[in-house]
Amino acid sequence: MTQRILGQLGSSANLAAIDGLIQAEILGTKDVISIVSFESTFDSESREYTYTCTINTAYTEAVIEGTHIVTGK
Repeated sequence: MTQRILGQLGSSANLAAIDGLIQAEILGTKDVISIVSFESTFDSESREYTYTCTINTAYTEAVIEGTHIVTGK
């Protein structure tokens, strides 16, 4: 799904959609209480989507980082 959404030249609306999907997945994870911060970028030249997210869990605060290379167009 991320490839279809980001494949549309990485528009800000498409980035917001991907961000929302990722945040929903994170918030649906057991023992995650909240997202403290979330930042993402999309490099249209390398087609690389990256994000960094700080979360509160039932146990501690944690940082999650992810990278996804979008293939195809």
